[in-house]
Amino acid sequence: MLLGLGLVYMGRGSQASAVAVSEAFAQPASPASDQPAHDSAQQNSAQQNSESEAAAAKVIMELKHFQDAAESGRDYKDYEQKLTSLKADLNNTLPSFARHTSNDETFRQEVAAALRDYSAAQNWWKTTLTNSSVFTEADRDERTLKNWASARSHLTIAEKMLAP
Repeated sequence: MLLGLGLVYMGRGSQASAVAVSEAFAQPASPASDQPAHDSAQQNSAQQNSESEAAAAKVIMELKHFQDAAESGRDYKDYEQKLTSLKADLNNTLPSFARHTSNDETFRQEVAAALRDYSAAQNWWKTTLTNSSVFTEADRDERTLKNWASARSHLTIAEKMLAP
């Protein structure tokens, strides 16, 4: 009989401890236990911000490099190849720019506008080559230089959008 009472007592004790354990898990976490999750979120945010800044810096660098190359007197085929390469590089880099502030959206718009200007210069250049009996080199330069100047101004604005 004593053995039976001992078993009942032990059974109730383990039920009580099981209830205490489940209640402990049901309790809201203390601020101290939230800290690691909060720190992890801050670290992820800081890492994403760092990656976005690196991607934006790379975009600016590539655009500046292309702008300098475009204005240095390249031939059409070289310009076309460099522009195709630039577009591919930016398509690979821009998705890493994940921030979404108003300045970041303006940055994206200015980058896109610069690329449109570079493409417009390419299209005009090709038109003047195809119709060389109608258009002169001066005709080509007049419009391509305007496109490149416009692209440079978009590049300048994009760069300012990233400044703290």
